[in-house]
Amino acid sequence: GTFFKLTPPAQGSGIWTDTTLYAFSGGADGAYPEAVRARSDGIAPSTSFFLLASGGGAELNNGTTAATGTLILITPKPGGSTFTPHVLHTFGPSDGTVPTGPLLADKNDNLYAATTTGGGSGHGAVLQFSPAGGGVWTERTIYSFGPNLTRGSYPVGLTDTLGFRSEEHSLNSSH
Repeated sequence: GTFFKLTPPAQGSGIWTDTTLYAFSGGADGAYPEAVRARSDGIAPSTSFFLLASGGGAELNNGTTAATGTLILITPKPGGSTFTPHVLHTFGPSDGTVPTGPLLADKNDNLYAATTTGGGSGHGAVLQFSPAGGGVWTERTIYSFGPNLTRGSYPVGLTDTLGFRSEEHSLNSSH
């Protein structure tokens, strides 16, 4: 998948131009982008973005390919035309797999994502990612779905009812 921006034509009518900002390799950085969020914490340049991918990822400790999703931060290289990826988290069976958008943020710059499978009972989870300083992020499962219908199963995303910041999708992604 790719992360790109669209630029309107100069005269207001005509063909829009697309510019690829980041192309997922399908490996450690992830595959199948699901959500994007502009970084707005004042630490990284305002042109940095968090990207949530539902596939790909680094190998787990047992040597098997996770292929279950990533959360990455891309920051502009000098000149700003290309970006450097920083893998913040690779999803795995214990914390949740196959993350899905949207990617929400609260006033403390914590990020929240849902996974459609994995977690405590294998039926999905909601995760919180918090900046710990020095480019390190911590991950915490705040809710695991299932295994019975009273707790829900296989979520398809999060809805913001707590007043989180919602500048998601300031740019576009495609599978």
